[in-house]
Amino acid sequence: MARETSEGQYPVAAVVGCIDSRVPPELVFDQKVGDLFTARIAGNYVNTDIIGSLEFACKVSGSRAIVVLGTAPAARPRVPSTRSSWAI
Repeated sequence: MARETSEGQYPVAAVVGCIDSRVPPELVFDQKVGDLFTARIAGNYVNTDIIGSLEFACKVSGSRAIVVLGTAPAARPRVPSTRSSWAI
């Protein structure tokens, strides 16, 4: 595995997912290390750091898709807002 990824990373997709250790994206999508660029965050609260990671995954690493992997009850990503509601 180290040799396969030592020359660089070329993930086919970027995955935004919950930090839940029971849901590793590589196993969910039957992929090897280096096949997915994963951004995992507690509660799926998407912030500028996560957006920057997704931009890097697509613009620099060549990911061609962004996948949102949610688990109940935090099934949808949320963006912090100045209003009382949370929405994407």
